[in-house]
Amino acid sequence: MRKKILSVILIIGIMASLVACGSDGTGKKKGISETETVSAEPVVNDVKKTEETEEVSEPALADNRGTEISNDTEDYEEQKDIFIVKHIDTGDGTEIDFTNQEIINGPFTLGESVDIYSFYFTYAGYTKPNIKIEDVWKVNEWIVVPFAESSFLVKEEDFDRVAVLKEKTNNNVGEEVPSENEEVSEVAQSNGVDESKETTPAPTPTPQEEAPTPAVTTYTEAEVISIVESTLRNAGFRKPEELVPADILAEFGPTDGMGWGIEDISMTDPYGDAAGTLEGLQFIGHNVYYIESQGSSNGYVHLKLYSGTN
Repeated sequence: MRKKILSVILIIGIMASLVACGSDGTGKKKGISETETVSAEPVVNDVKKTEETEEVSEPALADNRGTEISNDTEDYEEQKDIFIVKHIDTGDGTEIDFTNQEIINGPFTLGESVDIYSFYFTYAGYTKPNIKIEDVWKVNEWIVVPFAESSFLVKEEDFDRVAVLKEKTNNNVGEEVPSENEEVSEVAQSNGVDESKETTPAPTPTPQEEAPTPAVTTYTEAEVISIVESTLRNAGFRKPEELVPADILAEFGPTDGMGWGIEDISMTDPYGDAAGTLEGLQFIGHNVYYIESQGSSNGYVHLKLYSGTN
C-alpha cells in the first residue's frame, strides 16, 4: 500500500515538473516571435527609403540634362539689322561665284526674320524682322543682300517668302480708286443736283511745260574705286602696308585677320554709296581697309572690301 502511495506521489511530482517546463518553453517561443516581428520592420523601411531615393534622383538628372542643353546656344554679335555668329565657319573654302549675277531692283522690306549665310554657304546668323534693304542680286539659288553694315546670302525661297516692295505696302490691295466722273457725280448728288438734267463740262487741261531732265553722270569703274578709297582715307582709314611691317605682310598677306563683304557702289551715285559704306565701317570701329574689284554690272561696281582694326 505504501509503495502504491509513493508511486502516485512520484507520478504527480513528475507531471508538475513537466507542466512547469512547458510554460517556460511557451514563454521562450513568444519571445522569439516578438523578436522576429521587430526585426522585419527595418527591412520594410529600407525598401521605402530606396523608393524615395529613386524618386528624388530622377528630377535631379533632368535638371542636369537641362543645364547641358542651355550651355550649347550660339553666341551672336548684333549689328543694325542682323545678328551674326561670332565665329563663322568657312566650310570647305568654296566661295560664291559672282560672275553671273542678276540685279533685282528694290527697295524691299523683309517682314519676317530669315537665316543668313556667308559667302562660303555656311550659316552666319539671322535678320531682325521688318528691316528695309535696297537692291539685291541673284546668283543661282541665292540672293546677295547688302545689309546696313555687311553683305550676306539669303536662300531664294526664304527671300521670296518674306520680301515685299516698299511701294506695294502703301496701296490697299483690292480697293478701287474712284474715277474723276464718279467723284463729280457724288458731289452733285450731295448738293441736290440732278445729274441727268445738268452736266458739268469737263475742264480743259492746261498745257504744262515739262521740267528738263537733269543730266546723269556715269562714273567709270576706276573712278568709283578712287571715290570709295578717297572717302575712307579722308576718314582716317589706312591700308595694311602702311601699318604692318613688310616682313609680316609678306608672310601673311595684306588681308590677314580682316573680315570682308561685297559692297555694290552705284556708278551714278558713288559718293552716296561710299558714305554709307564708311558709316557702317565706323559703326563697328574699323580703321583698316583693302579693296579688290569684282567687276561691274547693271550700273554698279562690285567691290570685295576687307576691313579690320589696327
